[in-house]
Amino acid sequence: MDVIEKMRGVPTGRFGMHADVPKEPVVINSATIISE
Repeated sequence: MDVIEKMRGVPTGRFGMHADVPKEPVVINSATIISE
């Protein structure tokens, strides 16, 4: 969940007709599926 917390902290603004868009690109370099 730390990735989500980092994404939550990114500054956002308006872009065209969309509100609350990240001002800088959010890039996820890799993802791993784990079992619960």
